[in-house]
Amino acid sequence: WLFNTLTRYKAIVSGGAGDGGVDVKIFNRDEQLIGIVQCKRYQPDRALPPAHLRELNTVKQQHQVQYAWLATTARFSEDTRREARRLNIHLLDGARLHRMQKEARARARTHGTRPA
Repeated sequence: WLFNTLTRYKAIVSGGAGDGGVDVKIFNRDEQLIGIVQCKRYQPDRALPPAHLRELNTVKQQHQVQYAWLATTARFSEDTRREARRLNIHLLDGARLHRMQKEARARARTHGTRPA
C-alpha cells in the first residue's frame, strides 16, 4: 500500500511460505517487474546485520531486477548501511516506514482512498 500510494509504481504482495525471499513485487507502468521488497519484522531496538542484504542481493540477481528494498520494523547497523550502498539496495527502517505511513495516510485522505 505504501508503494502504491507514494510512488508511480505498482506493488503486489507476494510473500508467504515459499516466497523465495520476495515479499512484495514492484512493477513499472508497463507492468514489467523492476524491483523486489523483502520485509523483516523485529523489535524496534534491534539492528539488522548485513547478512540479510547479501541474501536479498542474491534474490535480486535471480529475478534480474534493477531495484531491491529491505524493509524492517527494526533499524540497520552501520555495517548494514555501508553494505546496502555497495550492493545498491534501498533500506527502509522502522522510523522511515512510520514516516511513510503517515504521509500515505495523509495522501489517502486528500485523494479519498483508504489504506489496505
